[in-house]
Amino acid sequence: LPEEPGFAGAVGEFDVKASLDRDAVSLGEAATLRFTVQGRGNLKWVDRAPELSLPGAKVYPPQTRSDLKVGPEGITGSRTWEFVVVPETSGALAIPPLPFTYFAPATGTLKRTRTSALTLQVRGGTAAAAAPLAAPGSQASARATGLALRSDLDPPGRRLPVLGPAAVLATLGLLVVLHGAIAAAARLADRRRLAAGRPAARQDVRGALGDLERARRGQLGKEEAAALIERTLHGVFGAMAENGGPPAGEREKAVRDVLRQVQFIRYAPQLGDYSEAIRDVAVRAADVVRKWA
Repeated sequence: LPEEPGFAGAVGEFDVKASLDRDAVSLGEAATLRFTVQGRGNLKWVDRAPELSLPGAKVYPPQTRSDLKVGPEGITGSRTWEFVVVPETSGALAIPPLPFTYFAPATGTLKRTRTSALTLQVRGGTAAAAAPLAAPGSQASARATGLALRSDLDPPGRRLPVLGPAAVLATLGLLVVLHGAIAAAARLADRRRLAAGRPAARQDVRGALGDLERARRGQLGKEEAAALIERTLHGVFGAMAENGGPPAGEREKAVRDVLRQVQFIRYAPQLGDYSEAIRDVAVRAADVVRKWA
């Protein structure tokens, strides 16, 4: 097969298309962009979507869905990558054509195809900010009927505050700081045990693999599964920062790689289905435990 930039080894006859699950969103809301390859060929081994980077929007790593059938003519069906796109500016968000290159055995040549360009309209402000205010006359007419409004019944100071984007970011930052503090405390405890001639506490391998299997089965929520995987790795290998300077060896590098993936899943916004990503990282974590514990 020829080696050429953009060619990832797809062999067969394929069509590609891209679509959005909605035409317009409010600023801060998420949309899903689907990139689909369908046809006949080695779809099972096509494991990479085109790179997608959109100025003015946050694009999260895609989830992959497959609908494949094996018949006399080979593998047919489709493979879809779903990107979660969160606009960061209002206006028209342009999504360029996504390219796809494959080798056509019938002609013995590389074929290059691409999707159509798309546009996502982003309305300024959030959905809550865009909600119309009640007309002053409507409150007066409601009071005239003798029926108390909810605002009249609630005692002053009982309403819960509405958190703005800055407060949400501050809360997430605090969670990250607390996580780092907990990890640092655990590392300090390990060093004190070693200084006193006692081994650092470790979780047994069989119990660790059992916990990772629980996470892999997909019966836990995103945050709960990610926390269980992270806690299990720290229990087996000791407290280890995801970005704590150069790794001491291959074992520490392997553990850190998995921890970084866990952190991304744990703190990513709940904008889609993370079950496949959780299964993948749980399997990776179990492989690391079997090899290095």
